[in-house]
Amino acid sequence: MATDYDETIATDGRVHPDTLASLERFRASGRKLMVNTGRTLRDLTMAFPNLTVFDLVIVENGAVLYDPHTSRQTLLGEAPPAALLNALRRRNVPLYAGEVILESLVTHSEAIDSAIAESGVAREITYNKSNVIMNPPGVNKGSGLLAALRRFGIAPERTAGIGDAENDHALLAASGVPVAVPHAIPALKSQAHHIMSPIELIARILTPSAKHASDRSS
Repeated sequence: MATDYDETIATDGRVHPDTLASLERFRASGRKLMVNTGRTLRDLTMAFPNLTVFDLVIVENGAVLYDPHTSRQTLLGEAPPAALLNALRRRNVPLYAGEVILESLVTHSEAIDSAIAESGVAREITYNKSNVIMNPPGVNKGSGLLAALRRFGIAPERTAGIGDAENDHALLAASGVPVAVPHAIPALKSQAHHIMSPIELIARILTPSAKHASDRSS
C-alpha cells in the first residue's frame, strides 16, 4: 500500500494514534507499506519521526526514495538547474526547495511559466491545492511509486494507492487499486475505484470479506 501523508493519514500534519496502529497492523501482516508525499524528507521527519513504520518513503512528489531502515537515499531526478532558480528569483517567486523539488504558490503560476520558458529548463508542473510543484519531466508520485515497486519486485496491480489532492492523480493511476479519502477533491474521487479512509482500506485488505458502507466500485 502506498499512501499520501497530509490529509490522508495525517490531519494538520499529525497522524492520529488509531491510524498509526492501523498502519502498524498492516506492516506486521507482512505486506509492504509506503508513504508517498510532496514533502521533503526533512519536513516529513519533523512531522512524523517514526518513519520506520514504513518499508520505504517516497518524498518530493516522487523525486526521492528513502529507506528508513538503512538511511539510504536515492534521487530519481536532477537538482534544479541554476538557470531556472535564477529566472524564478528574478521574478520574486517564493520557493520551497528540496533535493529535486521546487514548490511555490499557485498565485505565482504565470511568473513560474515565464521563468521556465526563459530558462529553457523543462519542468513537470503539478498542482496541490494552493501550491504548484515543479519536478523534472516524468517525475511525479506515480513514477516514484513504480520505482519503489521495482525495488520490491511487486507488480503495480497488487498495490493500493490512496490520496486526497491533485498531485495524487499520478499515484492512483500507477496503482492497481486506486483509493480516495472521503474528503478528497471531486476529480480524484472520480478516478478512484473506492472511497474510504486509510483505516477502512487497511481493514478491507486485511479482512477481504469485510463490507464497508463507504466502499464505491468504479
